[in-house]
Amino acid sequence: MLYRAALAIALLGAPQDALGESKEDERTAPSIEFAVWERGPARVWRLRVVNRGTEAIRLATDPRLLWFEVEVPGKKKRVTCRLPPELFPRKVDPEFTVVLEPEHAFALAFDPRLYCFDPGTQLVPGSILWPHFGWPDEKRTTWKRGRRVESEPGPPFVARAVDKSSSLAPSKNVQGEPRALRSSYSAWSGVRIREGAPRGQEPTLSMSKGSDAHAERTATVEVKLKNPSKKRHRVYFRRELLTFEVMGPDGLVTCRPSERDRHPDAQAFLSLWPGRTVTITSRLVELCHRGTFGRPGLYLINATFDATESGEDFGYDAFVGQLTTRAPIAVRIRTGTKPFAMKRPATPSEVSDPR
Repeated sequence: MLYRAALAIALLGAPQDALGESKEDERTAPSIEFAVWERGPARVWRLRVVNRGTEAIRLATDPRLLWFEVEVPGKKKRVTCRLPPELFPRKVDPEFTVVLEPEHAFALAFDPRLYCFDPGTQLVPGSILWPHFGWPDEKRTTWKRGRRVESEPGPPFVARAVDKSSSLAPSKNVQGEPRALRSSYSAWSGVRIREGAPRGQEPTLSMSKGSDAHAERTATVEVKLKNPSKKRHRVYFRRELLTFEVMGPDGLVTCRPSERDRHPDAQAFLSLWPGRTVTITSRLVELCHRGTFGRPGLYLINATFDATESGEDFGYDAFVGQLTTRAPIAVRIRTGTKPFAMKRPATPSEVSDPR
């Protein structure tokens, strides 16, 4: 009889521990709602994490944990937008954790170009973004007693129960609903068409390319001076004559050239024939005070060119006026002498409309 009872238990099913399975298999993930709102190319985006469960959870709120999978029109595979290894955290920062009670939320504002640094090929009209917050899942597949078993990933975790005896399993990351970008994001892709705009007669100044720099000393930008008119222009143009406005993690900084760099030189008067474009690459460390780009993060840069030299002393009739770029270019700094700028997490609040 004892033999038959043991055989029946074996056939009908034994407790999970007897089969070598962990009690953790019965644990469920926290009920977390994660969403991202895109608010147009001229405004910062927002994210919100809501605890929809019945237990308090401890949430990592480090803004560097945000990343995206992007489906770009015309490309078969999704692109992953994530901070470079130098910036992406390897563990939970205790300074950036909060306790989310049930039906409480944490919100954060951000610029998506810090994560999708090449917006011209990633954040374009029609792109679909799947937002993530946390560390990527890294499950390992093993075989146990002839069965394929996927082991749960280990720490760090973006969310876990406050109560250590809770049945909630920790989460590596949370995923939000996808968002599609509207046509207004053509401003970031550089293909926006201004219909009906009259063709200008003056030269135009634009920022054409930023850099994904390892450090401050290697940060560069490309500035283009173009003649869109049907007549030739002469312009006294040198990189030292450019003034940059830099909006970075620490606020607005203006980089102005010294007065000695503004003395005219006959060889610096360019002949801009109709449709011609001149591109100049500038190392920002040569034009801005040291430390301007000393903090890792995203910097938005505009340029102004003051053409004050008419070339009369050289027999020229050069263009005189001020040219300013219409849209900034982004520069990302990966490492620096200062730490990555992060504000302390805001106190979670009861759920409300974040928009």
